[in-house]
Amino acid sequence: MRYRSNERLLVASARGSRASHGVRLTRATAAVAAIAGSASAGINSWTNASGGNWNNTGHWSLGSVPADPTVTAEISLAGAYTVTADISPSIGGLLLTNPDAVLNIINARVISVVSNTEAAVNLVNNASIVVNSNSGANFTQLQVGDPDTAGMVGAEPGQTGEIVLNVYPTNGDLNDAIFNIQGDGLHAANHTVRGKGRVSGTFTNEGVILADRVGDELRISGDVTQSAGGIVRATAGGWLGIGDNGIVRGGMMLTDTDGRVQFRSGVGTIMGGVHNMGDVDVLNAHAMRIDAGGITNDGTITINSNQGTNFTQAIVVADTSLLGSGVIDLNLADSNGDFNDALLTTDAGVTATNGPDHLISGKGRLAGVWINQGKI
Repeated sequence: MRYRSNERLLVASARGSRASHGVRLTRATAAVAAIAGSASAGINSWTNASGGNWNNTGHWSLGSVPADPTVTAEISLAGAYTVTADISPSIGGLLLTNPDAVLNIINARVISVVSNTEAAVNLVNNASIVVNSNSGANFTQLQVGDPDTAGMVGAEPGQTGEIVLNVYPTNGDLNDAIFNIQGDGLHAANHTVRGKGRVSGTFTNEGVILADRVGDELRISGDVTQSAGGIVRATAGGWLGIGDNGIVRGGMMLTDTDGRVQFRSGVGTIMGGVHNMGDVDVLNAHAMRIDAGGITNDGTITINSNQGTNFTQAIVVADTSLLGSGVIDLNLADSNGDFNDALLTTDAGVTATNGPDHLISGKGRLAGVWINQGKI
């Protein structure tokens, strides 16, 4: 069997094959199903060591352009070169196993790794994929999986890979560079998503989601369940946004070198014992929800960090605790008399606990039902 590279990528549990009438597959059988499906469909391998456009039949081993969910595109040819996705193909798998290669998805193009039959599809990336490489102002996306097919993303053992979202600094439309994992998929431990853009879908994060561009946002607007080693991080002045009803469950939130985690677009939710070890801002006129499992806060969470004059809140929506030795600071401006502009509260029927070493401080309003074991 010619399919080799993807055999070494471990995938997470996935929904059952559409042919299996909804029976959930185990990790092992999901991997076998995805591999067997891709192998039987055929591998179409890149052949031009100088790089070039995806949409050129002369650049592929089968003499046709990969643009069908029955075909897996493989970019494994040795050498340093760039493949440019100048069309919007739907393919059954993507194997970027040459660490010296780059795959550029230009503006207004979409690569979709999907299947009509398999329980899981794989994107194996040992290199760099740039979404909106020319920083244009149109919708651009890399999608892996669909609601019925788990998208599995990661590098081979001993390798690392990255996906770079590349919205232009002055462009406020984060939909111009989207990375979307669907089907209760997986972002593996040896892989990073970084840059400016949007991370969406429903998946488990074992890797790193990294905002690393000064004054630019990488926004999580999907449902992300983190493993113990999963990390969302802001560094080098970047903003890691959680908004547009995005959810982060568990794992770590980290900041360094002026990076910030920010709730800056509507409502975002943290839950499942997220461990915050950095600086978190809830910007004026936005909201942070704390759901079941709560948070261990060993950093600083600032409510109304920019001291605006609109309703701003953190709301606890399930019986849970604020643990850790950190601070939630209510940050109303000295001249602002509307205490609802920096509100920490509980939902109706909910009791929250402020843990033994945790501090709630500042100027604002503390409302709802609380058990205080710490300091206010």
